[in-house]
Amino acid sequence: MIVKITSSGGLPGMGIDKTIDGGRLPAAMQAKLQAAFDPAVLRRLEQATPHPGAADMHDYRVTVTDDSGAVHRFKLSEASMPAETLDLIDDL
Repeated sequence: MIVKITSSGGLPGMGIDKTIDGGRLPAAMQAKLQAAFDPAVLRRLEQATPHPGAADMHDYRVTVTDDSGAVHRFKLSEASMPAETLDLIDDL
């Protein structure tokens, strides 16, 4: 699984642009990545995303390439993402 995360909004200079190759992570971190960025989970979060977001909150664009090569794209607000997922983004 490869996850690309970019963000907009939030405070100036606090944007994110990172790509995480799950295959290069330790097994425990890889399991967390797969659970947090499972396309079915992100689809549910995307449907729950409130619009428009507050000016000081991030909007995330997440692209997940799963192990079969299928590409899934999502737009999520910071408010719709679980704290554990936001922490994982920071840790990676």
